[in-house]
Amino acid sequence: MKNWRYVLSVLLSIMGVVAIATFGATSAGTKPYESNLMASWMQAIGSVVAILGAFAVARHQIHSERYARAEEPAFKAATVVLSLQFVANEIA
Repeated sequence: MKNWRYVLSVLLSIMGVVAIATFGATSAGTKPYESNLMASWMQAIGSVVAILGAFAVARHQIHSERYARAEEPAFKAATVVLSLQFVANEIA
């Protein structure tokens, strides 16, 4: 399996979220399980993950834009060369 690290990290993340939420829903094991506390913890964890995800998306977009800008001059040069080759073939 090529992406086993990705799958493993997703599974470990899910286990971690459930463990933290359960820990919070039982008030660190001092009270019985309460479903409303579990819902609160799941919402809090989801909010933090959403914020981190937004930062990751922004970082990816910045990286992609920098890569595209770095490749743009080479693309323009290749377009000019191909255009000149086409014109030369049409003349010949």
